[in-house]
Amino acid sequence: MIYGVVKESINKGVTKESINKGVTKESINKGVVYSIGETMGENHFPKQPWEKFTVYGDFTNVLNDGDTIDVDNSSVTVEDSAGTDVTSDIVVAGSVQVSVTYPSRLTVMVQGGTEDGSIYTITYKITTVAGEKYEVEQLMFVEDTYS
Repeated sequence: MIYGVVKESINKGVTKESINKGVTKESINKGVVYSIGETMGENHFPKQPWEKFTVYGDFTNVLNDGDTIDVDNSSVTVEDSAGTDVTSDIVVAGSVQVSVTYPSRLTVMVQGGTEDGSIYTITYKITTVAGEKYEVEQLMFVEDTYS
């Protein structure tokens, strides 16, 4: 699977810290995007503090034929730029949904975000019925446009 080769070679030199150091409001607005291997859904998005909407981690392109997401072994977590778990502040309680048929996604509704310029990392983790494990991260950039 080409994806595995690309993901493995890219992951060797990429850390969360190196990503967060290079991500700024300006770089996101100019279209600089962090991506691992094949695109698995949007990997960054802007959000105003008042907004509440659905986002997802897409695993469709990495699952082998006949394999599906194991609903009981899937999770979504959110960390702020300091690495603090803020899942309960950002993820709407009870909103995590797993789509085991095409497209294979982990979907969640996000809310809040405290401060203009804050960057949050949303991490989607799945284990498949066949025992494979995959992870997708997105950056949520909070921008209060008219504050």
